[in-house]
Amino acid sequence: MQRLDLDFQKKPETWPLPGIVLLIAGIGLTAALLQHHVDVGDELTRAEGSVARLKRDVERQRLFDARSENRPANDKAPTRMTRSAEQWEALFGGLEAAADETVTLLSLEPGSAEISLRGEAKDFTTVTDYVKRLSSLSVLADVSLTEHEIARDHPRRPIRFSVRANWQEAPR
Repeated sequence: MQRLDLDFQKKPETWPLPGIVLLIAGIGLTAALLQHHVDVGDELTRAEGSVARLKRDVERQRLFDARSENRPANDKAPTRMTRSAEQWEALFGGLEAAADETVTLLSLEPGSAEISLRGEAKDFTTVTDYVKRLSSLSVLADVSLTEHEIARDHPRRPIRFSVRANWQEAPR
């Protein structure tokens, strides 16, 4: 008869090295693909925002051009009321064109020759860019930043600013 050996204390099996390497590689690849997915999502969000801004700008320009085409050709001497309405229209159109999501216009105080604007922006660079855009408007002249301060009472600490400009007659 043959001898029978019973082993009641079997040694635990070790994981094979190729299996461990494959598992680590799979986890690394999964993490890399997840990060790529997040990056592509962020890029898509930025691109959609850019497209929305471009569509808004094109629509504003289309509306402005349509208003210009609808003016009567024989309107040689517009009344003071018409001239004033055209100035307001040009001012608001220009303010809309200069605005973006980084600047919030808080108030507009028109005078007979001067306009005062108050607003908030996320940082000072955004404020200076906004003032440059306002300076390029044909309805405003001598645009200047008169004051600015950090809103310390707000958690995001925006820059509150004031701008003064001379109001010019709307171009025809």
